[in-house]
Amino acid sequence: MKINVLGDSIVNGFGVIREEAFVYFDDLRIEMENFGENGATSLVTLTRIPRKLDCDILFIYVGINDFLSGYSFKSVCKNILKIIDLTKAKDIPVVIAAPHDITHDSTDGWCNEVNYVSAKRKLKEFSDFLKLASKENDFYCIDFYNELKESNEFENYEDLFFDGVHPNNKAHGIMRQIYKKHILEIAEENELL
Repeated sequence: MKINVLGDSIVNGFGVIREEAFVYFDDLRIEMENFGENGATSLVTLTRIPRKLDCDILFIYVGINDFLSGYSFKSVCKNILKIIDLTKAKDIPVVIAAPHDITHDSTDGWCNEVNYVSAKRKLKEFSDFLKLASKENDFYCIDFYNELKESNEFENYEDLFFDGVHPNNKAHGIMRQIYKKHILEIAEENELL
């Protein structure tokens, strides 16, 4: 089974060794190609989709850069729905992640206070949107926004990020457990393993 992964610096492993990014896990039955790109947005990902459909599962992790850059919630949701439309003809499982929440440390280099408050609100709304849209548009959603916060493997959520945006090794490890669980369930449901 082959998984193509598209997304931003979180997928790309910014701040950790690339192979330590959460999308990498050991399973000899799975081949994974990581097309994560620092700074990628939903629009950038949308333009790359037609060339990345040679897989059994397509996984997408975007949204944080969109919202930190001040893009509207509506435009990001439209891009996600366009991505889904582009993938329908291929008839492969599409998994879109609700990205994790950011912390106040992101105002020290990634955004100002106004963008931080706006991005936090939009990330919560995006999580809610993706959970509902996945049911209405026949794609899967992995809700890192809530599942990471609900994990019992840390004391302070803020400690999971080295700059308020990018997960540290511990966070990638927790995210990997969440990702692997869902991906294996989706693969089995679709008889890919």
